Formats: sequence, C-alpha cells, structure tokens
Amino acid sequence: MRPQIERVFRFVLGLSFLPEKIRAWMFSTGTRAIEVLNAGMLLAWATVMMLDGRVLEMHPYRYFMLFGTQWAHKVWAVAFLIFFVLTCGGIACKTCRCKKLGGFAMLASATVWGGISAGFVASYPPLNTGVLIYALMSLMCWFTGEHLMYTARSGACTDCSEGGNECGAP
Repeated sequence: MRPQIERVFRFVLGLSFLPEKIRAWMFSTGTRAIEVLNAGMLLAWATVMMLDGRVLEMHPYRYFMLFGTQWAHKVWAVAFLIFFVLTCGGIACKTCRCKKLGGFAMLASATVWGGISAGFVASYPPLNTGVLIYALMSLMCWFTGEHLMYTARSGACTDCSEGGNECGAP
C-alpha cells in the first residue's frame, strides 16, 4: 500500500497529471508561473466583487470604498478584470510590446496586493496571514513586472530584432 501512496504523491506533486507541453510552457520561464498565479488571483477577486460587493464591508477591505459604498465593488471588479486581461495578454504574447504590457500589469497588480496587505496591517490586531501572503504576492509581482520590463527594454524579445509585431505562444 505504501508504494502506491508514494506514487500518487509523486504524480500530484510532480505535476505529472499535466501534459508535457503544458508543463514545459508553464515553467519554461521563471516568471510565467507567477503571472498565471497573479491572473488567477485577479480573476478570483473580480468574481467576488461582481457577485457580492459586501466583501468590502469586512474590516481589512474598507479602504477599497474610495468611490463610495454604492459603486466601490463595481469599480474594483472592473479594475481587477482590466488587470486580468492585461496580465493574460502579457502571458499569451512574446513580443516586446506584450512583455511591456504584461510588466505593467504585474506592477499594477503589485500595487493592489500591497494595498490589500496594508489593509490587513491597518486592521491589526490580530495579526493574520493576509499581511504576509499579500505582501509576498506584491513583492513577487513587482519583481516579475520589473524583469518583464527589463527584458523588453533590453531587446530580448522575438520582435525586437526582426521588427515584427506577431503574438504567439512561446
């Protein structure tokens, strides 16, 4: 029984259930996994904001109501969706323009995650994991965005030397 359990753990933890092409695509660059995680979090937040704006009434998220209580969840849902689309655009394309777009989306997301972390700090006590998780996500997104922008500026993209503007999966 023990070898079967070990095989299952290796299958799941080694991401063996994913087809080889998807695993190669996901982990071919150090930034892509962070971009995909960020896109998923942005989509989750947008979905929550669209379905039930009462989440903003929770203490750590009250500062989101900059636009008033009636429209705040709708404004933030649109903002999260815009960042989600920009992040997906940066993931899907390998041109310099798309890398800049993806880098901008990651930097903007880092600011949002940092703000959420600050909201958790402001609601202290009690200390909770939201502070550290969102702060860590903010740092990862910031460094990823900076790397994508640096890559685009340095010309390490598919279209920089050729002058083309075609998007395609790497």
